[in-house]
Amino acid sequence: MLLKVLESRKVLKVGVDVGGDIRNLLKIRHFRPNGFIELQQEVVRFGIEDKSLRKIAGIVLGCSISKAQRLSNWEASVLTPQQMMYAATDAWVCIKIYEKLLATPRITENEKSSEK
Repeated sequence: MLLKVLESRKVLKVGVDVGGDIRNLLKIRHFRPNGFIELQQEVVRFGIEDKSLRKIAGIVLGCSISKAQRLSNWEASVLTPQQMMYAATDAWVCIKIYEKLLATPRITENEKSSEK
C-alpha cells in the first residue's frame, strides 16, 4: 500500500528537501517516485529566497515552528512523543504552506525586475 502512495501522481507528497527523502527511501526499497512537490522550488516562484522550512513557514504562514527535535535520535526503534509531534508538525505545515501558495498569485519576472 505504501509503495502505491509513493508512486501515485494523484497523492501529493509535499515537503522540503524531498529529493533527500526520496534518496533515503530508495535505499530501503526501489519504487518510482511520483507526486512529490518540492517547496524549495515552489517558493522561488513567489519571490521567496529563504529555503528552510522554518523560514518558509514564517514568510508564508506567519507562524514559527520549533526545530528542536531535528537533531534527536531518529534511528531509535521507538520515537519519543516530542519526535512524533515534530514529524506531524513538519508534514502538516508543508501542506498548509502549499495550500497557501496555491491560493496566492505568483510574482512574474516583470514584477521581480520592477521591485529592484
